[in-house]
Amino acid sequence: MVMLLLITGFAVCANAQDTAKVKRTPEERAARMGKMMEKRLSLTADQSKQINAILADRATKEDALKGQKGSKDEKMKVMADADAKIDAILTPDQRKLYAALKETAKERGMGKRGGATPPASTPPPAQ
Repeated sequence: MVMLLLITGFAVCANAQDTAKVKRTPEERAARMGKMMEKRLSLTADQSKQINAILADRATKEDALKGQKGSKDEKMKVMADADAKIDAILTPDQRKLYAALKETAKERGMGKRGGATPPASTPPPAQ
């Protein structure tokens, strides 16, 4: 019985180390994001085509910035530019859903890094 548990334990440990992150190309990342947005935001065919082009451009620019000094600010600028273009294409209802999706992704990212969400600013007590 102990041997069976020991062998099972080793098998589980060996499989746990096999979960390497798959590197996707910029085109694959953009296509995946486009499909997700099309599904969740109920995009029209025209909106989907325009947004896929924006996402492909964003992914290519982000990929080019990887490893460069000061690239974090540039990446943020690229993302903000793409978001502005996407917002211009969406309807008001879709914009609300898109904002909620971005907020959810931001919260998930904070959880992965182990960071806490910033505290809400509270007004000073009245005297």
